[in-house]
Amino acid sequence: MAPALFAAAALYVIAAWFRFDAGDGWLGSKSYPIVAANLLNGFGYTSDRVHPTAQRPPGYPVILMETMRVSGKHWFAATIVLQALGAVACLALVFEIAGILWPGSPARWLAIGLLLLHGPFMFEMLSLRETVWFTLGLVGVARLLLRPASGVAGAAAMGIALAAVYLLRPTGLMAALVTLPFLIWEARTARCARILAVTGIVFFYVLVTWEIYTWRAFGAPGFFPSSLAGYNLCKGAMPETASIFPWIDPDVMDVRMRRLVATIPIGDESRIDARFKRIAWTLVRENPGAAMHRSLLNALAFVSPLPVPLGSGTLLRSGPGWRVDNFKFYWSDVPFAPLILVILAAGVLGLFDLAAVGGGARRVALWIGALCLVFLGVHALTFVKTRYRLPLDALLVIPAAGWLAQRLPRRFRAPAIGKGSGEEP
Repeated sequence: MAPALFAAAALYVIAAWFRFDAGDGWLGSKSYPIVAANLLNGFGYTSDRVHPTAQRPPGYPVILMETMRVSGKHWFAATIVLQALGAVACLALVFEIAGILWPGSPARWLAIGLLLLHGPFMFEMLSLRETVWFTLGLVGVARLLLRPASGVAGAAAMGIALAAVYLLRPTGLMAALVTLPFLIWEARTARCARILAVTGIVFFYVLVTWEIYTWRAFGAPGFFPSSLAGYNLCKGAMPETASIFPWIDPDVMDVRMRRLVATIPIGDESRIDARFKRIAWTLVRENPGAAMHRSLLNALAFVSPLPVPLGSGTLLRSGPGWRVDNFKFYWSDVPFAPLILVILAAGVLGLFDLAAVGGGARRVALWIGALCLVFLGVHALTFVKTRYRLPLDALLVIPAAGWLAQRLPRRFRAPAIGKGSGEEP
């Protein structure tokens, strides 16, 4: 399997290189390498070399900083290769989990096949963003949940995985909170509280440096590992955003949003975030009906097999509102829509199959289902881009592959999920 995965990763690197013009138009955010370079050059965790920032969680900038330290001026190419290896690791873990749940079944091959054919997912893994590492962390947590509740090494690995997803993307906090009840139940069932204690100690040990930094820089540690919670709430609540969503990227409203906090000194991110939160809740209270409508639209966009935003265009003022001019639909992602729809639909059906089995299979199914619902709720309250859901697609292909494998011709069909319940010996 390994040669095939590495060959697939190499092909995607080559395809992505041509698609994104050898780096000039690469997907991602320039803020990550800026923070990483400032860290490397002794300017601290800043985006302007002066003011401390918490707008980006530290996980990905630290990865980029170490890549820059090792590879120097070739850091960009090294980053793409490293992320391709991360994508291979995701595929390998998906293959392993499916093999544990359906031993001797073609489900594991179906799972990685679905991901390899999922173009938007594979290209996102190579983008200059944290997505590949966040996805790897989530799949790693799923793999660890299949283990019986014993072993200090496994408990420590769980603590590291949960801290990593927390430090890579703000919604990683939700992943940690969703996982906590499962860990408590597992430790209680095994009557082994030390396992839960080890996970908690390792989790907080990994986080302590970031929490100390936010305390010193902003006066109090934030529950989210970034200072963008209020910004995201405000962007989702603004009427202007509703007029352009889901047609074009809501980020085009950034200039307008900066004007809302123009009176706050640059670098005072705590006050800026607090201002955005007050604006957001004021808008919701003034028009709760519109807020509910936007949340419903966001929820539908979150599970859409079509890309969100649907295209690009120019935002122009039209009377009291806004309109999108020169709209161009993203046709390149449309061919993947049927496959994504199959993954989403079969994934949900497969979760019900796994939940009926018991043991590790039920635990993982309930965890994936809860995680999907929580992420759906979080983004329904803010705003949606398809890439926010893609890490969940890596989890949903596992139950989707099992469900599809049961419906293959009899000679290819998977054995009943089985006796095993997904637990390891």
